[in-house]
Amino acid sequence: MKLEHTYRGTILLPKLQEEYSFECIEDGIIAVDKNGVIVRLERDSSVPGLNLKPTQNVILPFLANTHDHSFQPPGIPGELIYFDTEKQKLCGWLPTTLQQGEFRAKNDQATAEKMIRAKLEEFARNGMGAILQYTTSSREAAEIVLKIMDEIGILGKVGYVCMDQGMDDIQKGLQTTMNEAIESTQYLLKKYGGKRIAVIDRFPIAVSSQTRKRLAVLARDYKTIYETHLDESANEKKIHKNIYGTSSIVKTLLEDGVFEKGSTVGLAHAIHTSDEERCLIEEKIKNGCTVFIRACPNSNDHLGSHWTENDKYIRFPLEKWEQIGAIITIGTDQGAGRGFNVFSELLDEKRRHSIKQKPSHTKLLKYGTINGFLSLGLELENFAIKIGNRANFQVVEMAGARGFYEPCQCQNLETIMARTIEGGTRTANIKCLYINGKKIKS
Repeated sequence: MKLEHTYRGTILLPKLQEEYSFECIEDGIIAVDKNGVIVRLERDSSVPGLNLKPTQNVILPFLANTHDHSFQPPGIPGELIYFDTEKQKLCGWLPTTLQQGEFRAKNDQATAEKMIRAKLEEFARNGMGAILQYTTSSREAAEIVLKIMDEIGILGKVGYVCMDQGMDDIQKGLQTTMNEAIESTQYLLKKYGGKRIAVIDRFPIAVSSQTRKRLAVLARDYKTIYETHLDESANEKKIHKNIYGTSSIVKTLLEDGVFEKGSTVGLAHAIHTSDEERCLIEEKIKNGCTVFIRACPNSNDHLGSHWTENDKYIRFPLEKWEQIGAIITIGTDQGAGRGFNVFSELLDEKRRHSIKQKPSHTKLLKYGTINGFLSLGLELENFAIKIGNRANFQVVEMAGARGFYEPCQCQNLETIMARTIEGGTRTANIKCLYINGKKIKS
């Protein structure tokens, strides 16, 4: 048997049948054959004949980025969206960045392909093997994303973002009719199936209820996820009230049938949701709706999404969402976010909570791996690091390991997780990446 690649280090094995936790092998060995299959997993590095040098590397599942916009460059700093009473138009980061990115991609396919290839290659360099991509410009753009994901080897879902509400100041030529929006989503679902295509609306103020109701049915019919933005900023709720007569985006989604039994729903940001609104969603979760919350701390910080009038700061209610049964995942939200690295997002997520409410590093890593795989409809068993499975893992050098630890002395799992996440924030520390048996990064 020819062993193409052999790796030594601390191994974080996902325990998929025990509340999706992790097991730690302090100093083990993984061997992958020429077909990308794991053929050896040793819990003791002292294997005769191998003689691998001790390392400060950690072998763990790759990351899932569950919220990203394909063609959006980082926009202007400041508020996401607001209504300028003097100009009588919608202003802010969103109108500007759509014009600079998505609108250009719609009219220039060659540039669109370069933009998305550069972004996806950067994601792979940063240890991401599974991604959810929003493509706002056209259904053809969604197909471009799928093609490049396949060429690189990245897994995940793509969705054409529907926008049919009369809000041209935001959409800058990206708006479609209801029939065009529905037909584009149906086309993608029929051609590629629900495993590869997500159903996505831009965000509730840019989509009519009539369209949303039909999209929600499509998502259930094709057994895929329905994605939207929720309560990202206080201004969003104000604009929503002007359109729908209520500031509660949750109630509009409920009325439009998004949270029905058997539905799977992804809600991006979800900062300004009230306890009352979460109770309404909790009832739907108890009745058989699965809800994922896309935490995107970097973009929220960039856009000041946590702030309301009179400089009041609203903390992301992570623990409240988990208490009702929602599942937390992580996204970069490029271009509202500045970063390409989910490890950095994990650290940002920890930092935006009080000392008593900070999630553990072990929990953070679960958000960035197992929870993300679940939300993208990927088979968890395929990501088990075990003999006979295709290799789905990355190798990351622990931050500060040489200065603080000798090999095999990391007894505390939480410490290992903390050092691994911190190490992964540097692209150079991500030594290799395997996706479905294919070596993406060496």
